[in-house]
Amino acid sequence: MEDGQNNFEFSNGNETLDQFISENTNNILENLEDSYSVSFSDNCSDHNEDFDHNSTSLFKGTNKSTEEFISRFLKIKLKGEVSDNTSEKFLKLFCDFLPSDHNCSRTIQGIRSKLAYSVPDVNNIFKNTIEHDFEEGRLLEFSFMEIIKLVIKRNLTCFLKNYNGKEKILDLLLHTDGAPLSKSSKVQIWPVSAIFLDLPPKIRIAFHNVVLFSIW
Repeated sequence: MEDGQNNFEFSNGNETLDQFISENTNNILENLEDSYSVSFSDNCSDHNEDFDHNSTSLFKGTNKSTEEFISRFLKIKLKGEVSDNTSEKFLKLFCDFLPSDHNCSRTIQGIRSKLAYSVPDVNNIFKNTIEHDFEEGRLLEFSFMEIIKLVIKRNLTCFLKNYNGKEKILDLLLHTDGAPLSKSSKVQIWPVSAIFLDLPPKIRIAFHNVVLFSIW
């Protein structure tokens, strides 16, 4: 395990894997599912507004969103250690009793696909990913500056607290550690990530506020 601290400066300006991904999509989404369902309720107020703005209604006439249903469903699945097979039976039962114009998937795969699209700007992040092949493994380099800007924009209220109108230096804590791709996989990945020390402890470690630099 390695940790380090770095500085990132921003001023008051106007800037506010193909094969690997396709082969491991389910494993990646399973891990994403765990992190997303746990961190869903930890969002900053700014992010909640963006999330609600981009959400879809579970069915016509309700103020409950499909994304909220997915989050709560996956929380129960995770905490109750419910299998995919049993979870899918519950989904089919729910769909049978929902209005015909509902937006709920009947399958776990459909839920995970919807989950992937619910992550802010994930398509843009992966579109700008650079892949490097080495004899010892493969390195995915992310457009981390875009992720940094996204986190800053999402938590702008927190970052501007005690801001004096001049240049502000933000502190990043870097971290890397090896982990299996999934519980049943022998393949290990080494993500290099960072958190903003300027954010409150609970907010800085939320999944959507972690800056991903690269994955080995």
